[in-house]
Amino acid sequence: MKTSVITAIMAMFLFVAGAQASTKDVTDVQKPTEAARLLEKRISLPETARELKIDGYVAFELRVKEDKTIEYFQISANNQLLSESVQKQIKRLEPSLGKVLEPGETQRFKINFVVL
Repeated sequence: MKTSVITAIMAMFLFVAGAQASTKDVTDVQKPTEAARLLEKRISLPETARELKIDGYVAFELRVKEDKTIEYFQISANNQLLSESVQKQIKRLEPSLGKVLEPGETQRFKINFVVL
């Protein structure tokens, strides 16, 4: 019973990941990007990691407008939306992110981390 539940969850995850990767205007989740590196540096800071209190991953989805500002920005950790204070802390990177993304492009990526 336990094995079948785990297998079902894994299959569902692979289906969702495949659906995301096949979306036309979304960049490959596995492809490291400059935006991912900027965010990784930000959440790797010890005070941010302690505030998150989560072992696992943080997922980002964002889209850049023509003027290089961020149009849409969502942050979740282990499929849970982060608190407003953590989102605001990470969103301070918006000007930097706008410079490294193409206008109109939606990016989704995950950053794995462990809170020590």
